Amino acid sequence: SSWQTIDTLLAAAAAPGVLETALHDKAVHDVPAEHDGVAAVRQAALDTAALQRGFATVVAPAGEGAPFTILQDARVQIAWPEAGQRLMPTIRADRQYYLHVATGSVETSGRTLKAGDALTLTGENALHVTASDDAQLLLFDLPA
Repeated sequence: SSWQTIDTLLAAAAAPGVLETALHDKAVHDVPAEHDGVAAVRQAALDTAALQRGFATVVAPAGEGAPFTILQDARVQIAWPEAGQRLMPTIRADRQYYLHVATGSVETSGRTLKAGDALTLTGENALHVTASDDAQLLLFDLPA
């Protein structure tokens, strides 16, 4: 299904060390998927500098320039902020967002989120995240 990439990232985020290994290897792998009846596995390098600057889109619909494409109106962004770094990804009130902390900890909206924690946002037009520790974050952008 077209959700296989997101399912893989969610499963990796839920398994300590798996996402970290994939991210430190600077690559994310698609799971086998069928496109026009042909199975394919794909690997793409991630831009480490972009991940350290803020959220970088790694999964998006075709034509948006992400390393991986999805046949849904969904996007996945990854960030590796350093302790003290503040991130303000662009979000829209007509979308739903799921912020997952894979490693480290962050402060957002007066809450502390630690590795394994997540936050769902609906109807919001701003997100401010400050890394308490070096962290690895996933931000899922989905239809509301």
